[in-house]
Amino acid sequence: AEWRLLKNVCVEYLPHTVAVLQIRRCSQKYQLITRYLPRMAESIVFDNNLLFGTVDLKSLPSHLSSLSLAGNRLEGPIRLANLPESLKTLNLRGNCIRQRVVYYDVPENMETIDLEGNSIEKVKPLWKGARENSRVVILQ
Repeated sequence: AEWRLLKNVCVEYLPHTVAVLQIRRCSQKYQLITRYLPRMAESIVFDNNLLFGTVDLKSLPSHLSSLSLAGNRLEGPIRLANLPESLKTLNLRGNCIRQRVVYYDVPENMETIDLEGNSIEKVKPLWKGARENSRVVILQ
């Protein structure tokens, strides 16, 4: 089957019980609205599509442990605070995020945040006591 010929997947109509959602290289072209993601999702991958808009990281599913939105057309600003406690990896590599400073206060479980390939100058803690031992990956 030629998957690229399929229309956009309307994530807002997926059951809230979907735990793993992967849509890669399928030319999905729509504004990503995170509050429409399945509420029980644990892993979401939307790599290398044509998703656009600003990513609202505050409204991610509460059980989410991995989110990858690499290689899309997502824009900023982003704020790495109020993320789900379960989130371990966040991949926003290769988007169109243009931001001078990205502030963070990440959950204890956070292992990796990949912001490579965006126009971000600095990543700084939101407040002095913010967890600074996360592996925040940002290459410019």
